[in-house]
Amino acid sequence: MRPALPLLGAVAGTSIFINLLRLTIPLYMIQVIDRVLSSESRETLIFITLIAAAALLTHALLSGAMQVLQARIGAWLDERLFPPLANARLSPGPVARPGQPNGLREAGRLRQFFTSPTLSTLLEAPWTVVFVAILFLLHPTIGSLALVAALVLLALAVGDAVLVQGRRRKAEEQKGAAAMAVAGAAAGGEALRAMGMSEPLMRRLVAQNLQASAMLDRATQRGAALQSGTRFLRMLAQVAVLGAGGYLVLQGEITTGTMIAGSILLGLALSPIDKAVGAISVVRDVIRSAGAVDADLSRPAEGSGTAAPARDGGVTLTLRQAMAMPQGARRPILRPVTLDLAPGRMLGVIGPVAAGKTTLARMIVGAMRPTNGSVHLNGVDAHRAFGPEMGALTGYVPQQPPFFDGTIGQNIARFDETGDPVDTARRVSEAAVLAGVHEAILALPQRYDTVMDRGGQSPLLSRGQVQQVALARAFYGEPRLLVLDEPATGLDKAGELALVAALKRLREGGATIVVVSQRPGIVQVCDQLLHLRDGNVVDLGPPERVIARLGEGEVQGRPRRLPDGGGARRA
Repeated sequence: MRPALPLLGAVAGTSIFINLLRLTIPLYMIQVIDRVLSSESRETLIFITLIAAAALLTHALLSGAMQVLQARIGAWLDERLFPPLANARLSPGPVARPGQPNGLREAGRLRQFFTSPTLSTLLEAPWTVVFVAILFLLHPTIGSLALVAALVLLALAVGDAVLVQGRRRKAEEQKGAAAMAVAGAAAGGEALRAMGMSEPLMRRLVAQNLQASAMLDRATQRGAALQSGTRFLRMLAQVAVLGAGGYLVLQGEITTGTMIAGSILLGLALSPIDKAVGAISVVRDVIRSAGAVDADLSRPAEGSGTAAPARDGGVTLTLRQAMAMPQGARRPILRPVTLDLAPGRMLGVIGPVAAGKTTLARMIVGAMRPTNGSVHLNGVDAHRAFGPEMGALTGYVPQQPPFFDGTIGQNIARFDETGDPVDTARRVSEAAVLAGVHEAILALPQRYDTVMDRGGQSPLLSRGQVQQVALARAFYGEPRLLVLDEPATGLDKAGELALVAALKRLREGGATIVVVSQRPGIVQVCDQLLHLRDGNVVDLGPPERVIARLGEGEVQGRPRRLPDGGGARRA
């Protein structure tokens, strides 16, 4: 934020002049009533009216300038914070926990704060003290009444913030959670109806919503009482100041102009109190948002991508005692694995649920750093071989492939818009043909321009076809490293045969392939099989031997290594 300090200083300085110019009306009233009416001087009236008009015009211009400065601070935040924050979120690293602050979202809240009237409200708050001090200068009695009114209103505003706003926010969060639960239930409506879950789930959601509504109702009642009391006391303060001023005029201690000006100054002194106390919670959120932004920006940069292998070369995968044990886990989810996989070789990974197969795949593509040991691609740490150069050489299909707002063609092309559009379209169709989904896409009304959402949902595509689109994205550009986690999910026999044919072709082209699958048709064409169970390496070797031992129930507990170099079995 240091480069933005000049802009913030300009906003604060402008606010000083704006608040000083708010004294224009009270001063004008004093001059008109006490000087013009007593002297009956038209020239004086015209002169002070022109001065007041110039002051009001200056106030309006400065208010507009302050809004422009605030908007520039927001633009500066977007320009300076968005690129590094987006890069920090997209870089490999620990998976964000649910509810963990998102730097990009918090940066948006920072911009909203600096461009909103809340900032000017906070800058106005200290002027309550100034205006009360001026009222003391007009007369101690008027100043005392203003001070008491300000303290009482401040106490009521704090009570509203503590007793009402917190409960209201909590109730609104509960109602929002209930609405999200309804949306989630609607997405799984077929399963709910089929298993008779609709009625009990609805009772639970209705009870949750009623509890939140009752809490919100109580908070609203308390808030209404406090707001009514605040309005009453504010008007009573106005009456008290005017009444005291009238008495002081009768006593000859102040003039009529001073009495009216005191009433106007009281309004100026009391107006920022409610808004300033309400802004305290906003400031607290802004401080928390700034901390989240700072935490994202302070994350060490991961992966430069400068060590990616050449386009015409292969990728040698090397694991040395690579293991994974998340913080807080009682045992490793993947125990030490040691192996070498040369270009043009395909490794199949098999095993039951929770065997560590997905963890191994994530470590190979650099999405997860091993707790101990190492994973290297051509001698480079896989967790650091990250960037556009390495990404162009890698194809990856996780268990639940993510899609992004855009067309099928854009998703397959990985949103690469740097090359020739004709060449990109050709490579997209080649990848779709390789994945066996080209004909299905051509049958769509918009073909490759059919829009997909982030979940990959489309009423025009089956689950298997969506999986084939994910495979086409992985095959795009014929990558040199291919990691597929259960790639046959949702595929029929024809889709599986197309996948096997694609794997054979890519292997013959020199790709290094790791495929997690239980499908016999895929397992049998692998050069080597790695059998995992409960995070342990059970066996590692040719498919025939591993499958035979799997049938016999033989368990090999020690890590094994693939032989270096040749010996690749071709199918």
